[in-house]
Amino acid sequence: MEGKPGRVDHSTAGALHAIELHGILGRIPAYCIAGHHAGLPDWQDAFAPRASLANRMEQSEHLMAARDGAIPPSISEHPLPADKAKSGTRLSRSLWLRMLFSCLVDADFLTPVLAVIRELQINYGVTFVLSTATQPALGPHKSMDFDFPGLPGLREIIPASLNLHERLQRTSVELVGKLDRPLGWDELAGRLAGHDSVICIVNRRDDARTLWKKMPTGAFHLSALMCGAHRSVRIEEIKASLKEGKSTRVVSTQLVEAGVDFDFPVVYRALAGLDSVAQAAGRCNREGRLAAGRVYVFQPESKIPVGHLRQAAEIGRQILVADENGLLAPERFEEFFKTLYWIKGDGLDRKGIMALLANDRELRISFRTAAKKFRLIDDTASASVVVHCGEGTKLIELLRRQEPERWLLRRLQRFVVNLPHTIHAGLVAEGAIEEIRPGIFVQAQGNLYDEQLGLCVDRSMIYAPDELMI
Repeated sequence: MEGKPGRVDHSTAGALHAIELHGILGRIPAYCIAGHHAGLPDWQDAFAPRASLANRMEQSEHLMAARDGAIPPSISEHPLPADKAKSGTRLSRSLWLRMLFSCLVDADFLTPVLAVIRELQINYGVTFVLSTATQPALGPHKSMDFDFPGLPGLREIIPASLNLHERLQRTSVELVGKLDRPLGWDELAGRLAGHDSVICIVNRRDDARTLWKKMPTGAFHLSALMCGAHRSVRIEEIKASLKEGKSTRVVSTQLVEAGVDFDFPVVYRALAGLDSVAQAAGRCNREGRLAAGRVYVFQPESKIPVGHLRQAAEIGRQILVADENGLLAPERFEEFFKTLYWIKGDGLDRKGIMALLANDRELRISFRTAAKKFRLIDDTASASVVVHCGEGTKLIELLRRQEPERWLLRRLQRFVVNLPHTIHAGLVAEGAIEEIRPGIFVQAQGNLYDEQLGLCVDRSMIYAPDELMI
């Protein structure tokens, strides 16, 4: 931040110069100039006060040093560009941005995301194309107790007269028992065993493991407790089994709903938000080989995880049981998302991003804090462990013998499993995983990783026979 001895902190000097020229309005370019290497700073920063813009603006010696320094002739004598930009090249006239907007983006950040889109749309002339399988209700809507600004001026590119939903429909959706009672794991396993090829998608990793253990021999298991390399192999095995027409039964978490190209004749989906149900249905009769694939939505025996998943599931239940005709029709998603946004309310900006970026007369803005808090994937909620799976064992031993070079760390990423911090810390305390390099934890107990289920944390302190031999 302060630079090497004898060198001028040019970013601080430039920020000071901007404020000197333009007064309070100079703070706007000052944020950009001061943060052009390390990112936009906060005006005040309690955790790193020396890095705050307010603190740096008190260091006038940097501006003085910059002015005292000799400017190389190559810069001072170089003529400034005289030609103006050609007509029609302004951003507002020329820039088109096509944005794939997924409804899977966490609604906890929807307000700041839409604020950025509106800013680019209104003040910079950017045109957005929003494309998703389950279109969220992003248009402005208002009720007595809720005002959702959304995105003004939305219009459909494909006319409703084409009636694509009905013309392209490939599945029929049925509610198991009208969702009025939980479907036990034993009963569910029996139903799945009655299908030659079927995939069942559940909400929790432990649900997937419990159900898989009750399935007939040969069933496949998929969850994020398997490392990336392991999952890739298993997905290819499932695809090959389906292609060869073999009996293929799969129990998986919702990881298959994001870009995994499966085509099953029958899909079971644990109760979830309507968007998740639609994503699951996308793995049913995907290639259109059947007149209609079958999708069954059931109430699982376990509780749905608290927070966004439970809120979305309860709204999904209300909409599904209210009318069983056209369960995945486009108008259902409009209703689903409007209700979800209304329930969340201020929770659509759960981290308070908008307040951190709010303007005041002195332009005291917390850019850096906002950037730290804006995490669609919260990598602070979990810790990783490198597991013994395939090539992972060889790479772990290589890491023990040599420094963690970039190429090695990149290859190790394929053999990482993420765990909640509490579970991770418990395994470290028990010696089941160990830190062999600063911040790099690896599997230390041999039987902790299963070739079918992935990482089994309940096996900690339970040793395989060969681990007890001298």
